[in-house]
Amino acid sequence: MRTERPNQVHFADPSVALLYFAPNGGQHILRDDEVYKNKPFLEGKENLKCWRYVLTDHYSSSICVRYYAAKGESAANMYDFLLYAWKQKKDPLYGFHGLPELLIWDCGSANISKPVTKALTALRVETKPHLPGNPRAKGQVEKANDIVETQFECRLRLEPVHSIEELNEAAEKWCAAFNANAIDGLDTRLTRNGRTIGSRQMLWNRILKQDLRELPDEEICRQIFTTGVQVRKVAGDLTVSISHPKTKRAEKYSVASLPGILVGASVNVQPLLVDEKPLAIVSYELAKETVSYEVEPIVFDEAGFDVNAPVFGKEYKSQKDTLVEKNVKRLSELAGAENKDDVPFKPITNGAGLRAHSFIKGEDTFARQTTGRQIEVVESTVARHEILITAVETAKRFKARTGCIPEGFISKLKKEFPEGVPASMVDELVYEYEDSVNNVVKFA
Repeated sequence: MRTERPNQVHFADPSVALLYFAPNGGQHILRDDEVYKNKPFLEGKENLKCWRYVLTDHYSSSICVRYYAAKGESAANMYDFLLYAWKQKKDPLYGFHGLPELLIWDCGSANISKPVTKALTALRVETKPHLPGNPRAKGQVEKANDIVETQFECRLRLEPVHSIEELNEAAEKWCAAFNANAIDGLDTRLTRNGRTIGSRQMLWNRILKQDLRELPDEEICRQIFTTGVQVRKVAGDLTVSISHPKTKRAEKYSVASLPGILVGASVNVQPLLVDEKPLAIVSYELAKETVSYEVEPIVFDEAGFDVNAPVFGKEYKSQKDTLVEKNVKRLSELAGAENKDDVPFKPITNGAGLRAHSFIKGEDTFARQTTGRQIEVVESTVARHEILITAVETAKRFKARTGCIPEGFISKLKKEFPEGVPASMVDELVYEYEDSVNNVVKFA
C-alpha cells in the first residue's frame, strides 16, 4: 500500500511502555528477565502503568510519541494524544503536524475510543480499524514503537527522568531531532526498499498548502469531545437547531432536502469544525443504514428573516414535499382516478381496480380438517344451581315490569324465601300479577 502525499493517512497505536514510576517519583525500567511470556509483567504495579501512544504519517514515516500514566487505555487519553500530535509544536524543528484524511488504529483502540471517533467526525477525519491478525496493516506504527523503545527509551537508563512531564518533554525533543535526522552520531534517514529516501521531516515538508489542514482551537476540540453528538427532533418547518462553537450561538439548519426526513423524526446533529462556514453533520437511520449529510446554516437578515424566503407580493416558493407528500402524490398518479366515478388504479390493473383482499383464495389440494373426539357429558353429572336474589332486588325487577309494588310484597317474599328468592320466580310473580290485574291481591 502507498500514499500520495503527507497527512493522507496516519496510524496510531497505544501500548504499555517497559517503565514505570515508583511512588517516590523514581523511574524504573523493567529488565529482560522481568518480562517473559504468560506473565503480566506489571503485576502489582497496575496503578503505575506508563502508556506509550505513538502516531506515524504513512507517507513520510514521521513519528510522534507521548506518554500517559494510567491504569489502561482510555478515550480521553487517546483524544488528548491526537490533539497533541496534530497541533503545531513550539520547536520549529518539529514540523510534523496537521489533520489527516484517514486515521487507522487497532480494533482495541477503536472500540474503546468511540467518543473519539465521533469527535473526529467533526474534524472530517475518517477512522478505520485494521482487522485483527493482520500485522502488515499496522507494520509502520509497530516499527515506530520498536524505534522508540530501542533509540529513545534505552537512553533513559543512562539519564533517568522523574515524572511523566519530564518524560514527555524529553520525548518531544527526541521526536523533533529524529524526524529531522539531527541526532549527533546517528543516521535516522528513512530507507525504503533498499533506497535511502532522506529525513522524515524533509519528506513531510513536501506537503502542499491546500493539503495541510490545521487543527482548530484546542478548547473547541475538547468541547466537541465532551458534548458529543446531540439528538434533535425535526421541527414542523423541517429544520433543526444546534449551538455551534465557531459562532458561539444557536444555528438553524434546513433538512428539507435530505431523503427520508419526516417532521418529528429524531436525528443526530454535530457541528463541523474544519470549515469556514459553521456547517453541521446530520445523521440518521434510513433503510436500516446510517446516513450522514453536511448541511449549511440558514442565513437570516438584520430583521431576522430567512434571506432565501419569498417576498410578499414579489415571489412565491412552495415548501419542498416531504417523503410522505411525495408518496401520496405518487400513489395519486398510479391511481389515475380524476373523479369519484373513476375506478382507482384502473390503468395498472387492466381495469379491475385495486383489490386488497378479494383476490385471496387459499387453495391446497392436500389440506384437510381434522376432527377430534367428541366429548360426551352425562346429565346426571351436571349440577344445576338456582341463582338467589334478595327480596328488595326481586321487588325492583317486579316494579320495572309492572310499574308498581303491591302492598306487603317485600315482607311476604322475605317470609317465604328467607335464604333468597330464586331469580326465575320474577317471571312467575309478574305473570300472576298481570293475570289478576283486575283483582285486589292482598298479602296477609
